[in-house]
Amino acid sequence: MNVSMILTIRHLGGSLAGKSQRVALQEGQSVRLGRSPESEIKFTDTADDGVSSLHAELSLQGSRLFVEDKRSSNGTFLNGTLCPPLQKVAVPDGARLRLGRQGPEMQMAVATAETGPAKESIGRATLLREIDKVRQEERGVVAGEIAETHRRSRLWLGGGLGLVLVLAAAGIGGAAWWSHQKSERLAADLSRQKTELDQEKNPWPAVEARVSPSVVSIKCRYRLRRPLPVNEDQAMVVEDLWGGGGGSGVLIKPGLILTALHVVEPWKFVLPGWEGVVERFAVRPEYDVLEVQFPGQQPLKASVVAVSAEHDLAILQVQQTGASAVPLGQTNAEVKVTDEIAVLGYPGNLGQYQVQVQNVTGFGEATRAITEVTPSFIQGTVAQPLTASGEGSHHLVFTAAIEPGNSGGPVVNRQGQVIGIVSFQFDRTGPPITILGEEIPTQLPAQAGSRAVSPDDIQSFLRQHGFA
Repeated sequence: MNVSMILTIRHLGGSLAGKSQRVALQEGQSVRLGRSPESEIKFTDTADDGVSSLHAELSLQGSRLFVEDKRSSNGTFLNGTLCPPLQKVAVPDGARLRLGRQGPEMQMAVATAETGPAKESIGRATLLREIDKVRQEERGVVAGEIAETHRRSRLWLGGGLGLVLVLAAAGIGGAAWWSHQKSERLAADLSRQKTELDQEKNPWPAVEARVSPSVVSIKCRYRLRRPLPVNEDQAMVVEDLWGGGGGSGVLIKPGLILTALHVVEPWKFVLPGWEGVVERFAVRPEYDVLEVQFPGQQPLKASVVAVSAEHDLAILQVQQTGASAVPLGQTNAEVKVTDEIAVLGYPGNLGQYQVQVQNVTGFGEATRAITEVTPSFIQGTVAQPLTASGEGSHHLVFTAAIEPGNSGGPVVNRQGQVIGIVSFQFDRTGPPITILGEEIPTQLPAQAGSRAVSPDDIQSFLRQHGFA
């Protein structure tokens, strides 16, 4: 017996207030809510302007109804609680769903509809016998009708006229239907062409929606450990020097994050002449925390699998998620001054906030606090030319204002392709650290200077480590 769910949506506010909609959902099917023409539950652009084009999605999984916020502008609220973006949250029967804090509200009611077994089908042999029987009956009817030819002939004129009228009416109706279908196709084509023209004129909303889910926040906490002898028998203790930082990165292949080396191994940049410090003081670094977090997901542990001090690049490996890889694009020769670009990342503490979400496990408190991350999106232009020849590193210089937290984040073009990774020059003197009574100078990143690793250097680094 097949089981489906009948979902009744009773609209309590917004442009659909007072109306009810019934939707039959099979396992794995979904219903989109938003203002776009593709939405099954469609809201108007004027009365419901707080609703995003694709705001949320209802789906049936394991005979349970779930809602998923699709990174809407104003959030999706289930019984007054904000749903985390891109995560499925169970919807209890009778729950209230609101699209935005002041947006349209609706009440969900679910019921199970059972469909009985299909009727037994007729076999081919049985069907042929029935056809023969009907043909024999038809021959008998025709023989009887021959005797009444004259009587029936008088009726042909009237019947023929009626047939003409029926066909005429059918032709008019068919023409109207065809005209309606043609009008709908024309309207759809015009809408598609308008969308394409709008995207060509301003591609950035589509680029942001496509790239942002694949831009990660990176946290790094480390200690520099140095063994110390404490007695004649050379018993050892460990002296720890603590440090930490963070930045951004971008998914370029499933499970592989491209970022800046100074984000994940900052000690090599903070301490000038790092190799000499290691040799003199036997210092070795250890991670306490190295993790990345995608928008709408919880932090994941990461490990460093490839580095380049020359280009300030690194690759982290993480557990694969549902995020899509962002393609790499262009060469140094193709990047021109005044080309439009955008920088995505997590400057300072921007884009990181705590929210209360409903605990759908059924255990513990009704709600719990989680940290959400949403990357910033800053537009700019290329400020200096890039050459395709010459030795050494080339840097992509741009006008978008950035902060140290942007380090490792992607610079993308109008097609949403990565053409740079944000890098910083360490040129300011920082507070010294003391090792064995000796002060060791430190460096800090530049306060200004928006620059990134160039496309050619990124491709060279990836080829060198087998990730091209």
